Amino acid sequence: MLPGSFKERYTQDAMTTGLASDRYQLGSYIDLADLLAIPPDGNRYSRDEAGRLILMSPDDARFHGFPLCILAPLLRGLLTRPYRVLHERSIAFSHIYNLRGKLLRESFLGPKTLAPDVACFGRKPGYVRTPRGGTDFAPDGVLLVVEILSRDTWRQDLGLGRADKVDKMRSYLESGVPEYWLLNPAVRHSSCTIPPRGGLFLARNAQGTGWEEIRSEKEIVRSRAIPGLAFDLAAYWRECEED
Repeated sequence: MLPGSFKERYTQDAMTTGLASDRYQLGSYIDLADLLAIPPDGNRYSRDEAGRLILMSPDDARFHGFPLCILAPLLRGLLTRPYRVLHERSIAFSHIYNLRGKLLRESFLGPKTLAPDVACFGRKPGYVRTPRGGTDFAPDGVLLVVEILSRDTWRQDLGLGRADKVDKMRSYLESGVPEYWLLNPAVRHSSCTIPPRGGLFLARNAQGTGWEEIRSEKEIVRSRAIPGLAFDLAAYWRECEED
């Protein structure tokens, strides 16, 4: 039996009512698939190295929070309707993998979701119902996902390692996302191929089997998935540094 009472209690809830309780027990074991399906309750959850449920540490304000605050309105200003720009919103992507290459199972708690730092849709997004009667965003119409690297999540963003954590690089590809941008404010590590104040811009190849890099021209990146979208990488980093 798994340590703690989390899975036992929620399995019973799902069998008897079809709904998931909102009483979460911090410190109990939780599977990655169920972690990604926890209904929103105002908290941000994660797992420790033993797989126990914990509260997620706050974002680093300077090297993640502020760059995100700059990026989201910048993209909203560049994209007019019917495009929509969401930031840090749960989206029920169809295929979510861990870093060991395993496709995560369905969860009795509801749809599994990821919350990209920014997601750009080609139209008003649809919704997916959750067992508790709430809604998550549907992935249909996603044209671009952007992740800002942080010290805690950059390996997941780049799909590196073998941990039981989300492989975002593969998950977005297999879920049909046409374009994936990664921005690095300050991560310095020998395994991180994106230099600080740099970016990596990827598009699905014609076969849909992998990513290929979009080359910038004088630090201007032109999206393939969103016609007319040109992103000035140098200007973005300058704005992130301005007082």
